[in-house]
Amino acid sequence: MGRLKSYEEKYIMKLIYSNNAKRFIKKLNDPNKSRIRQAIENLPNGDIKKMKGSNQLYRLRIGDYRIIFTKTNTIYEIKKIHKWYL
Repeated sequence: MGRLKSYEEKYIMKLIYSNNAKRFIKKLNDPNKSRIRQAIENLPNGDIKKMKGSNQLYRLRIGDYRIIFTKTNTIYEIKKIHKWYL
């Protein structure tokens, strides 16, 4: 296995899921589970906004679901996933 070139290294993304996020995904039905996993894997694309009052937290919106995460270079830590109710 060869060494990756520097321009390829910067595009490698690491995802870290909290236990809370893992449990939430596990309880979802298959279509929603697939939608959420696909959206997370496509980070940093999507409907993302910085959370007010925090320099580190971001929110990804997927329909009625919200994913709260932190971002450090190419590491995305999924903190919480919840359903948004009006």
